[in-house]
Formats: sequence, C-alpha cells, structure tokens
Amino acid sequence: MSTKDHLAGYDPPLTVLVVLARSSSDVAPIEATLRSGRDAAQGFGRHALGATRLLIVALLTIQVGVLATTGALLGVAASLLWLGWTGNPQPTAVFVAAVAIAAVLTAGVAALPPALYAARRDPLHELWVP
Repeated sequence: MSTKDHLAGYDPPLTVLVVLARSSSDVAPIEATLRSGRDAAQGFGRHALGATRLLIVALLTIQVGVLATTGALLGVAASLLWLGWTGNPQPTAVFVAAVAIAAVLTAGVAALPPALYAARRDPLHELWVP
C-alpha cells in the first residue's frame, strides 16, 4: 500500500488539526526548559549543591523526558479519541508509536543545551537573592 493510498481516507484539515494539537503538547516541556538559566538553576539549586555536572544534566533531561512522555501520551489519546469521534480512520499502532517516540526524543535532544548551560553555572551564585 502506497503512502498516497494510506492517507486517502484522511480529511486534510482534520489531519492538520491533529498534527498541530499533537505538536503543541511538546511545546510546554521545551518552553519550560528554555526559561532563563536563573529559574532553572534555582529550581534545582538545592539538589545541585555538591552534585556533579552529569547529575544536573540528568535531572533536567529526565524532567523534560517525563513531561514530554506525558504530553505524548495525552496527545496520542486525544488524537485517537478525536479521530474515532469524527469517524475518520485510525492510524496504525506503529505510526502512533513512531510519532510519540519521535516527539519524546526531540524534546530530550532540545533539553540538552539548556541542561548543559545550567550544569556550568555556579549553584551558589544562582541561589543568591539580591
């Protein structure tokens, strides 16, 4: 079955709506991670005292991974419910899993630069309140 035949049953505006809804569920964790370095460092500041840089990077990327996984699961569930409610054909399980995994991996990769930045900051400097 060609891709054209597989997508023939989908309503184009609905497909765009589902893709946009699915994509927006990944924006929140990335946006939360990309906030100022001071916010991120203060949130993890107490954990960061005495922690290695690797541990700080791991804490931040795990947090984003958990949020992205939650967003992916909610986005997939909402998309499948919407497609079922409107009577459109359901995508295959492999496609759904691939999109969810790609979304979580993308969020994880996007979290690395801010996590590396936060790991290089001095926790005592970030916890100091003027």
